[in-house]
Amino acid sequence: MLGDENKRLSWRLDTMLLELEQEQEHQIESSKDKAGMQVRQTRRWACACVVAVVVLLAVVGIVALCVRPIAQSMLAHSRVEFASLQLADLRPDSASVSISGTVSNAGPMPSVRVLPMAVDVLYNNVVIGSMNLSAMDVVWGKAEINTTAPFAIANPTAFRSFATDMLSVDHFTWRIRSKATVEAFHNRIYDLDFDKEVVLSGKTHTISLRLHILIL
Repeated sequence: MLGDENKRLSWRLDTMLLELEQEQEHQIESSKDKAGMQVRQTRRWACACVVAVVVLLAVVGIVALCVRPIAQSMLAHSRVEFASLQLADLRPDSASVSISGTVSNAGPMPSVRVLPMAVDVLYNNVVIGSMNLSAMDVVWGKAEINTTAPFAIANPTAFRSFATDMLSVDHFTWRIRSKATVEAFHNRIYDLDFDKEVVLSGKTHTISLRLHILIL
């Protein structure tokens, strides 16, 4: 009887030890599986990050390549209109110019900024002077122009001809040209061609301007 009891106790002990070993093995395997899953998840995140960086760099590269021609096309197809042009403080080599007007048909981009720029002003294909145009914020192809700036007279004879016509004709045409700088898509694009003809109304200025012209 005692021998049978010892056998049963020994069998139970062996069984408990076996179950304990199996539980330990299960825990070890579970830990390995969790570690393996974490490693695989980390690898997946690393791969996703690498792919995201590559895609981002590709997009930035494409945008950088496309922004310049887009910006140049915007300037080329834009329409500039001056609603008013006022000359004041006329001197032999300078004047003060106030311009208000609009820009239209400047492309479908939601927001573009044309930075301030120095422009040459031509009349009858002769440079009569130069001035600075204020910055223009173009939103969905439209912008306003409001500039008051000194006008440096480059050719007094040509400027006198322009000023005389300005007082006597119904309309006259200025050609303004420059190298523009544009900010678009968080990029700044330099040395873009800006060359526009602007038709303005004449016969809108005072007799005092005539007297200044005679002094020039």
